[in-house]
Amino acid sequence: MPGARACAWRRSTSSMRAISTSCAARSTAQRRGWRRPITRRTCASAAATDVGRRAVANGLVPAVIEADIDFHLFIYEASGNPLIGETAHPHWQHLRRVMAAALSEADLRVSVWDEHEGILRALEAGQTAEAEELCRGHAEQMADVLTGRLKVVISRAA
Repeated sequence: MPGARACAWRRSTSSMRAISTSCAARSTAQRRGWRRPITRRTCASAAATDVGRRAVANGLVPAVIEADIDFHLFIYEASGNPLIGETAHPHWQHLRRVMAAALSEADLRVSVWDEHEGILRALEAGQTAEAEELCRGHAEQMADVLTGRLKVVISRAA
């Protein structure tokens, strides 16, 4: 049963990320001029995709994780709603572990940055529904992948 609880916990953590990030993406895409008040963070977000891709190319998983987290924190901040980030903050310790597990696989490390670029393009274009759906899909896909991988590890250990 501990394996089932671990899978459920990972799924719940990923659901929290899907909810918080998609909510923040919707708010960000709806805000006019969201780039101006947070220029430093906006530049960091655009750079995060480049930093993330370079870290992937160099096999630097911890740097990939930090760039990934920076991207999601950017969306929270850009939303203009400080409660989204504050609500998600306690979960980032667990999310960091989930990301470490997901981003340890080379195939996911590349696709994550493709997904982030799509999210950023939707935000910049003010495409509210698309930005929200891309964020939700991104988090849910990671949840599915991680849950599947965790089940394999648990079954091997049993």
